[in-house]
Amino acid sequence: MPVKASLRLTEEHRSKLRHYLFPGDGREMVVLALCGARLAANHHIYCIHDIVEVPMGACTLRTSVTVRWDVRALVPVLERALKRGLWVLKIHSHPGNYERFSKQDDETDMELARGIEAILEREPCLLSAFMMPDGKTYVRIVGTTAGFTPVDQVVVVGEAVDRKSTRLN
Repeated sequence: MPVKASLRLTEEHRSKLRHYLFPGDGREMVVLALCGARLAANHHIYCIHDIVEVPMGACTLRTSVTVRWDVRALVPVLERALKRGLWVLKIHSHPGNYERFSKQDDETDMELARGIEAILEREPCLLSAFMMPDGKTYVRIVGTTAGFTPVDQVVVVGEAVDRKSTRLN
């Protein structure tokens, strides 16, 4: 039986992500986060602990369909992940409403996973996501051996609990 996976975050986290990922210029942006994980036999739960903004100045290219950034922004995140046994979440925006991970996303996520796994000495340890302008978020687990595993649900906790299925067809 396949393992179910979900990402949990607060309404405050989602609001902060939307604000930073969609600065109003129609271009992609990227944010990092640290997540705790509860990995039970039949359900993996990832919870955002902290969001780390990638400075706009660290982005070497930002277009409506691409964001490239200096991975040195990842160093303090990796230090904290290593010290506390956390997962890294890389989330970027899709301002043009493209509701899929692109081929470019696949390539850069796998390259990033290789580097993070080498430093953290475990696999997998990377979550990758993209957010749409309406806040809908698609997430996957990235491992160099296992490849891409979709996260089934994003749960946002605020005054109410918002559960969204996020499995891409």
